[in-house]
This record gives sequence, C-alpha cells and structure tokens, in this order.
Amino acid sequence: MTGRKNLTIAVTIVMVAALFCGCFGDGDNGGVKWEKPTQVRVEKVSPNVTAQRVDVTVKMYDAKDQVSQWDVQLRLIAVDTKDFTMLNKTYDIKAKSFKSKTTNNVIDTWYEMSVPFADFAKSHDRVMSLFMTGKQMTIYAWITYSGNTYKQSPTPLITNTVEIPEGLLVPNEKPKADLVGYTTGFVGQELEYNASKSTDDGGFDNLNFEWDWGDGSFAWLDTDPVETHTFEEAGTFTVEVNVSDEEDAFDIKSLSVTISEPLQVTIVTDGINTTPGEHYNDTFVEFTIKNVATYNIDISNLNPVLYNATGTSQANNGTETAPPDELTPDQTVTVKVYFVLPQDYTPTEIKVLGNKYTLT
Repeated sequence: MTGRKNLTIAVTIVMVAALFCGCFGDGDNGGVKWEKPTQVRVEKVSPNVTAQRVDVTVKMYDAKDQVSQWDVQLRLIAVDTKDFTMLNKTYDIKAKSFKSKTTNNVIDTWYEMSVPFADFAKSHDRVMSLFMTGKQMTIYAWITYSGNTYKQSPTPLITNTVEIPEGLLVPNEKPKADLVGYTTGFVGQELEYNASKSTDDGGFDNLNFEWDWGDGSFAWLDTDPVETHTFEEAGTFTVEVNVSDEEDAFDIKSLSVTISEPLQVTIVTDGINTTPGEHYNDTFVEFTIKNVATYNIDISNLNPVLYNATGTSQANNGTETAPPDELTPDQTVTVKVYFVLPQDYTPTEIKVLGNKYTLT
C-alpha cells in the first residue's frame, strides 16, 4: 500500500508541474490539449514611461471561446485617434512562453510582452477633447499560423485603448500662417481671403482661424480658412488672420488692402437755369459719374441732395434726363439735377450715392 501511495503522489506532482510550467505547446501537454486558436484579443495595455516601453497582454481563444496556447506570429498594430499608424510589427511567440494559472480547476493562460518605445512612430495626437477623444492609441492584434490569419476580436470592455505617453508624442510646434487675397478693392465689393495653406505639425493638427479686417469688424474662431469681407468705406486697411492649433499655439499673418470708391463723381458746373421750361430759374448741378470698378454698379438710388454750410439739406426737384439704373465697367454718365431753393439758401455740397462733394 505504501508503494502504491507513493506512486500516486509522484504522478500527481508530475502533472501539477506540467500544468504550471507554462509549457503547453501544440497538442497534449500535462493532460491539457489546447485547441487551435481562432481569436486573439489585447487584454491589457500598460505604458511604462520609466522603462520606455509599452507592456501588452494578449490572450488567444479557440472556436469555443476557450483560452489557448500556440506557436504563432503575433502582429501588433497601434493607431491614434487621427488614424495615424504608430505601430505595425510582427513578433514570433511560442506556446511555452505563455503564463498560466488555475482557479477553481479552470485554467487561464495569456502572453505578456514589452514593446519598446523605439518600435513606435511618434504621434501628433496631443490633445484630449472634452468628449475624451484624442491623445489615445488603440492596439490591435493579429495572429498567423499555418497560413491562417485571425484579427482582433471584440472584447466586452475596451481594454486595448490607452492614453498615449508623452514619450510617444511629437512635441508641439506653433502653426505657420499663410494668407493670400485682394490688396486693392472697392467699397461694397465682396473680397475673398484665403489662409488654407497655413500648416502645423505636418498637417496633423486641426487649425482655427480668427480674422481682424482692420475696419473695426472681426470674424471669430472658425475652422474654415477662407473668408470674405465687404468694406463699407474707402481707405487703407490691414487684414490679419490669427491661426491657432489645438494647444493654442498661434501665428499671425497680415496684408494691406487699399479700398477705393467704385464710382468717380466729378462736378462739372452749377448755377441758375435760364432756359425756359419746367425747371426755369431752378438751381442746377451738373456732374459726371464713372464706374471705375470691374463689375456693374447699381445707381438707381441716385437721389442727389444739397447741403449748406449749416448742414441743412434740400431735396432735388428732378433731373433733366433720367440716368440708367446701373453702370457697366468704364461707363460714364452725365447727370443734370435741379433744385428749388429757399431764399438766402446757399448750397456748399451735394450728396450723391452716399458721398458728399464740394460745389465750386
């Protein structure tokens, strides 16, 4: 009896040793026969900044969703939230390198490996948004053996996504602003300005654009690099674009634009009309209007008004001939307009299409 008991103890010791040695290769080992894996999952990702590595735990599962060990080629792929591939590398792993433990007669087995920072390409995904996206990488696993390839299987919890450690991030650089657009234009003309060639971090960062038109108006933060603006008065203005990235680093580019009146009004003469007719003895002002712009201009609301030295206005009493509703580029029209003025009213200016001109 003693010999049989000793033999039983010896066999038990051998089986336990085989179970925990981590040597469960292909097939039967220590009474455990692993089935071929058909799934692979990254169960844990742990960056180790001090050691400059990323520790990865992988499990393989068979068709019955039971853990497995096998000699395979393990391919790890890491991507950030901008879909930039940080890692795409294959590693040969052996079944005997797996770790195992038994809990309540249930065997668990997994593979642990350390991927040095040097294996990764650095990411520009530096900023985590309010919605907890960005500055994260997700590691996926593929396994290949005997000509079969199996990709990462879904996990109940997201165990393969982690914040990107600082050592795997490209240091932020401020944007380089670029600006093209009109340097001359006319009052009332819509002008386009384009900052789309502004760059930052090789095109990985999202850029924002703020515009200062130099006339007291602004276009606030926007992701669109193209804006239009209409100046309401003549003069020289500085158009400025502030280009900023997700970390508020910025660069400013500006250009000068000269805005002119699109219509040239020239006073020809003024006086008292002595020709008999409807406007006999009326005060008249004769002037020309020339369109110096490159587009048609509406002059249907001509409405000339006289002003004296005290700023008192006097409406017109009609024109000799009706002017056209619009002027084509380079077209000139002569207008003679009449006024019935009160006694002792001396006109000094005439207002035409919103601008005042001095009378001779």
